Amino acid sequence: MIKLRVKEILKDKGVSQKELAEKLNMTETGLSISINENGNPPLKRLEDIANILEVELVELFTPIDSNTKGYIEHNGTIHKINSIQDLRNLLEDFDGEKRNSDYKI
Repeated sequence: MIKLRVKEILKDKGVSQKELAEKLNMTETGLSISINENGNPPLKRLEDIANILEVELVELFTPIDSNTKGYIEHNGTIHKINSIQDLRNLLEDFDGEKRNSDYKI
């Protein structure tokens, strides 16, 4: 059985399990059962969770790279980094911001 990282990601993003359940049109208990170690959520639900939490689907399963942790402050916002993938995602976001600002007059 593969362990999901949903609770860990919720904590990192400051989102409650109740908020996620509401966005999924589920009860908090139903969500808890589906994401615990004995749960077996359907792929569609996992995709929905990943979309709501703004992470790649694989990040719901991938363990944290314990060698990569830190915080980056950018434009007054502090971003927590728990993995190389988190860093990549953040850099992509920064790159997108730069491209958007390049076209402003």
